[in-house]
Amino acid sequence: MPARKSVPTPAQPDAKTPTKPRKPAAKTPAKAPPTKRAGKGGSKASGNVSTSKGKKPPATTPPATPALTPLQAWTQDAEAALSEFCDHITAGGHLAEFCRERGFSYTSMQRWINADPGRTVLYARAREDRADKLADEMVAISDEATVAATHDGENVTLALDSAAIQRNRLRVDARKWIAAKLKPRTYGDKLDVTQNVTMNNVPDADLTSRALELLRLAGALPGAEEANGRG
Repeated sequence: MPARKSVPTPAQPDAKTPTKPRKPAAKTPAKAPPTKRAGKGGSKASGNVSTSKGKKPPATTPPATPALTPLQAWTQDAEAALSEFCDHITAGGHLAEFCRERGFSYTSMQRWINADPGRTVLYARAREDRADKLADEMVAISDEATVAATHDGENVTLALDSAAIQRNRLRVDARKWIAAKLKPRTYGDKLDVTQNVTMNNVPDADLTSRALELLRLAGALPGAEEANGRG
């Protein structure tokens, strides 16, 4: 029989000799996918737009509209506002009183009136019509009679109150002055500008000779120098 070949057996590690543990292989960090740079037009990615830090852009809020002033709110309907104002003036009201009741500025109200020639004309006409209202008030004030009673024991004397009379006279004079300024053609004082001129009858020949003499003295006619030299 043929001889068997001996197969070398692997060396068994000694149980007493410790084996060194193998170090795990270091993991390489995963590379981030390359980001595409936006061109001049700004390329849009599908979906949401992400920023470099991953933050959302702040939400833009529309600017708040400023609140209207009392005058701006009142003049939104300019025609109705002007009609209301002219009725107030015609009824005897005043511009300052109208602005104070509605919270307007006096100067702003004047600028609004003067901004349109039509408003200026209607305001002036309303002021003239107010003069008629003042004239009616003067008649009513003059008809007022305030009686004061004085007691002397059992006797009672009735007489007109002098203080009330003076006050009514002041009220009438104030209205008379204002009416004359608002509507001078109707309530103003009329001035007498007539003048008498007396002219004597002068013959035409004398007037002509006098006129020629004045022209020669002024140098407007020939012979003026001779006349001056003779003189």
